Order: sequence, then structure tokens, then C-alpha cells
Amino acid sequence: MDAGRVFVAIVMFVLAIVSLFREPNDDRELRAVEGATMLQRRLGNVYRRRLAGEQRDLASRFALAFVVLFLGIAILLTKVEVSTIYAVLFLGTALVQLRRYLRRRVPSRTAASLLVRTQISAVPTYAFAIAGIVAFGPLTDVKDLGWISWAATFSALSIVVLAWKTAASPSRLDGMDPELEIFVDNRMRKMRTLGMLQTACFVTALVAYGGSATIRNHVTLWMMLANVGVLLWLGVWQYRAARRVRASDLTPAALQHA
Repeated sequence: MDAGRVFVAIVMFVLAIVSLFREPNDDRELRAVEGATMLQRRLGNVYRRRLAGEQRDLASRFALAFVVLFLGIAILLTKVEVSTIYAVLFLGTALVQLRRYLRRRVPSRTAASLLVRTQISAVPTYAFAIAGIVAFGPLTDVKDLGWISWAATFSALSIVVLAWKTAASPSRLDGMDPELEIFVDNRMRKMRTLGMLQTACFVTALVAYGGSATIRNHVTLWMMLANVGVLLWLGVWQYRAARRVRASDLTPAALQHA
């Protein structure tokens, strides 16, 4: 059996296992905000009310995991092209992100916030621009430009657009603890936006490092390196943003801006 196909199948199996058993981001966030102090208990209560009012989309998470597992088995047992497998994975990832975005949209019965929400208030504009540029990486290898490259770029750009809309989504407040609700709203928008930008970069990184792309020119090489660099940068950014909330973080400025 071709060693390249075995490697791709292993990548698929690892992705499926991670998707199945990784703790949901929202649950990790809840652990980061709640604690023993009165302020931390208030934050935990705000966060639980926020999650209770959303339609959590665990079904698509498990569905994507089983699809990825099926794709890995298909690579081993059939002669389907690896590019077809990757294209299905990319488009499926974009559809999952779209489903999550639609299920998180603000319902009509929420309290209004007077704060203006823009993309910049969650994540700076340059982060979206960088992720969008990196998404074109698969198209730079013009001598090996297949539909997998177009699928990867389309999927990554779609996720970047969804991240942009998530960052600018209206505040979701129930009015019971307004200041902390604004803080939690800002934090959740930032974490979710960064996570989606990482997913977009991961899609194009798979093209380069999953055995589907061939380095034929310097532009493609530098775009591949930039892709990994941006992915690591976003990962570090999200890791630092996800640290446990302390009382010193809840300054008047923090209660209005992420």
C-alpha cells in the first residue's frame, strides 16, 4: 500500500479522535471564568446563562468526526483520490462552521446593549486580512492547481468571513448582571473568532503538509511557511486570551472592550 495514503489515513484518524474526545471550547472557557470568589461565581453564573440560551451544536461536531473517520477508512480500502478526500473534508469543515454560526445567532428575546460592536472590538482587522491572504496559499502552485486547491481556498475564505461576522455579532445580554455580561460577551466573541481563524489556516495547512501539494516555486514555499507561522501565532494568541480571569482583569475599560 502507498505510504502516502497510509499517512493521510493516519492524519484523518487523529483528527477524528481529537474531534470526538477534545473538551468543547465553551466548557474550557467556563472553567477559566468560574472559581471560589464571589466575583468568579458571578462570572460562572453569567456564563452558564449565556450557554443555556444558546443552541449548542454538539451534533455537527460528532458528525464531522465520523465523516473524517469514514474518509480515513476510504483512503485505506478504496482507490479514491486523496485530493477528493481532502476536498470533502474542507467543505465539510466550512459547513460545520456555518452551522455553528447560524445556531449561535442572537435570538429576539435579549436585552439590548448601547455599545457599538465592530470586528475590531473583538479581534483587530489585520488578523482577518492575514488569514485571508494565507487562504490563497494553495492557489500559488499554478503548475499543480487542482480542485483541491480551489476547495481549500474557498473553505478557508468562507470560514474567515464567518469569523468576521462572529466578531461583529450583536451583544447577547439578559440584563441580570449587565457589566459582567458585557465582559463575558466580549471574551466569548474573541475566543470564538480566534478559533475560527485558526480553523481557516488549518484547512490550507493540510493542503501543504498533508501530501497533496508540491513545492514548485518560491512563492508556494513562502506561503506554506507563512501559513504555519500564522497558525502558531493565532494559537499563542488564543492561549494567552484563555487564561483564568482575575479580579484585576475586570477594569472599567475591560467591561466595555474585549
